[in-house]
Amino acid sequence: MATKFNQRLDKSPLIGNNVPRIKFLDCYVYIFYNNYYKSSYLVEKQLDHNQYIKWNDNTGGVHGQHVKPVMYHEAEPVVTQRMLKDLKPITAQTIMEEDSENEEEEGEEPVSVPDVTRNIEHDILDTEVPQAFTHYTYVWTKREKMVCDLQGVLDTNAHVFELTDPAIHYKSKSGRNNVFGRSDRGKKGMHSFFITHKCNNLCKALKISSTEPFQT
Repeated sequence: MATKFNQRLDKSPLIGNNVPRIKFLDCYVYIFYNNYYKSSYLVEKQLDHNQYIKWNDNTGGVHGQHVKPVMYHEAEPVVTQRMLKDLKPITAQTIMEEDSENEEEEGEEPVSVPDVTRNIEHDILDTEVPQAFTHYTYVWTKREKMVCDLQGVLDTNAHVFELTDPAIHYKSKSGRNNVFGRSDRGKKGMHSFFITHKCNNLCKALKISSTEPFQT
């Protein structure tokens, strides 16, 4: 998904080379044997801990943004349903819920579409890239998966985020939980992301907001 995301950035006329790309570290397993036991080690490139930042987490948290956590209680379905109902107008502003073209509602202000001839590279903040990537993974997988818990180092010279140890939320059709490990919160994790996410300039340039169609 990082490769597809970077390819989308490369193809967009609104995005220049100075907008950081996404890269996940390659991981290797080293196994050492002796006469008595076997030891296994997971190894990856060492990142600068002084520059290390968790850009978002798997519960809707965003770096530099303090938000009261959202609690879900399975024993209170009425409360949960009411909360999801309240969430609907929020997500409607950030994701396209229908494949067909959106029709303007009566009395609604027309939505202005960015001029594709204008390069908005300088309007895109580096900190917007991880959030847009998480949003992109949700749309690109047709709302089935979401990559989050993005953490690592921004290499300003190479214009790339070097990331490690992500989490993946998976919306299982069969109802399975934790398909991608304990950090996989499924639909709840996806809802948590959209409660705090506000589409930024990169989301708009990638055309993954509700006002513009997404094309694979």
